[in-house]
Amino acid sequence: MDPVKIVLTGGCGQMGKQLIRSFQEDGELDLVGVIDRNNLGIDAGVLAGLQEIGLKVTSELEEFLEKMQVDIMVDFTCHEGACENIEIAIKKAIPSVVGTTGFNEEELQSFDKKAREKGIPLFIAPNFAIGAVLMMKFACMASRYFLSAEIIELHHNRKKDAPSGTSITTARGMMKNFSPIPSPVIEKELIPGVRGGNIDGIKIHSIRLPGLIAHQEVLMGGTGEVLTIRHDTIGREAFMPGVILAIKKVKTLLPGLTFGLDKLLEL
Repeated sequence: MDPVKIVLTGGCGQMGKQLIRSFQEDGELDLVGVIDRNNLGIDAGVLAGLQEIGLKVTSELEEFLEKMQVDIMVDFTCHEGACENIEIAIKKAIPSVVGTTGFNEEELQSFDKKAREKGIPLFIAPNFAIGAVLMMKFACMASRYFLSAEIIELHHNRKKDAPSGTSITTARGMMKNFSPIPSPVIEKELIPGVRGGNIDGIKIHSIRLPGLIAHQEVLMGGTGEVLTIRHDTIGREAFMPGVILAIKKVKTLLPGLTFGLDKLLEL
């Protein structure tokens, strides 16, 4: 079986560099292109701390796809860049695996519609760490037994969007199982926003600090007890098994959008 030919968009970021290293270690994957707006002309292997691999960083995805045979696009960029890259990949009928977050419901529905019309699968996940996916699953399972909940999500200070896609997905999943009771008092914020954002009664608090990678804590309160479910990503290596699983399975998915690594883990 021929290796899967991958073009990576966002190859100069921390996740991109880790992906380059991981792709080089997997004989079933063949990295054929690295797209980014930075470090143009630099060998992608050198960029990732490896020896030269013969791939220079380029900036134009559409132009690259017209010249090279590509099986899968993998995107870890920013919200604006990912929207553009997904549109290009759909136009070229290339399945995608996307780890960028910040998409709203309207954008996701548009991607789904266009991918269906083109007859290709599109996979997007807010988190590729298997432990984080299990944390979300456990929180959804436990929420039905509690009266209220709040989420604290913590990320590195280079993450632009807040709250995180993981926290939003967690809150929406929990809302399928319970309705948080309203506060027994009329809250008064002495500092605007100090009580966090609100998704249907679940408060989300976002923290951005150097030294962090990706962390989330879900607190559920009941009568005389609190349950805390927490996941900590202490190295970006934690995301690699999930990304590689998605790359190897995306072509088996139905046309349109599949959202969340839990769909591939059959949780």
